[in-house]
Amino acid sequence: MTKLTKDNYTLSFLVHGVSVFVTDIHVDVYKELKVLFLIDNGTFKQYFTNKAYEAALDRGLDFYSDRNAFGNYRKALRQHCNKFDKFFIKEIRNKNQLSEDTVKTFFQYTVKLCKDYTYMNVEFTDKAFTAQDTNPVIKKNLSGAAKFKEWVREYMNKVLFESGGYTNELFVILSKQFKLQPYVFHNLTQQEILDLYYGKRPNIDTSSKRQRAFVINYNRKHFYEGKRAQTIIKMFRGDVSGTHAVSGKVASLGKAIGPVKIRFSLEYVT
Repeated sequence: MTKLTKDNYTLSFLVHGVSVFVTDIHVDVYKELKVLFLIDNGTFKQYFTNKAYEAALDRGLDFYSDRNAFGNYRKALRQHCNKFDKFFIKEIRNKNQLSEDTVKTFFQYTVKLCKDYTYMNVEFTDKAFTAQDTNPVIKKNLSGAAKFKEWVREYMNKVLFESGGYTNELFVILSKQFKLQPYVFHNLTQQEILDLYYGKRPNIDTSSKRQRAFVINYNRKHFYEGKRAQTIIKMFRGDVSGTHAVSGKVASLGKAIGPVKIRFSLEYVT
């Protein structure tokens, strides 16, 4: 297994209070950027490989330079959210039990939502911002993204973070179905939740400590908790004084730091 080395990574975001479940969702969201996630005493840290980050900046520049790409993207994402709502209301809301396939589909809808959202994140917008003054197409698309991002951010909060949101509703149903407290599910990965259908129960004591130290990478080959995770986390600690808060703009130069909550959610959802 390849050894993790801090020099190969760029810290793209950190924020306090992201669950293990949301972290695991974003492993799938950011596979292409060779993502590495750390949870360090409650602080979520997101890293991309340096090479992948540069590739994302270039891809974002191409995307926002395309006259039609953003408009088509916006339409498709709205359609996805509409389908997600219909699926949730029909297949999950007010149910006593859920099938494995239904839970898998919920995960798939959530991953797609978050992945589509990333096109409005700094790793895809920062290079486009530097070119907008000389390219009216980019400027128009970025302006549209700034407005659309607020709408999608609120939808993502409804799905992932609100106390009465979709994820919490799902976990309440599963908690009764599998006789576990709802909070347990927030400390589990997608696969660990699906394993419940095959009689594999999580170690609640171990999983509950993951907010202290947890490491997972883009293909889940680096999956550590406890002391092994702490060793890696210490290696990645460093000066993050260059980060700053994001309060609703489509993107910002540099990195972001702030609370996970409804105004700007995660800058993996900034």
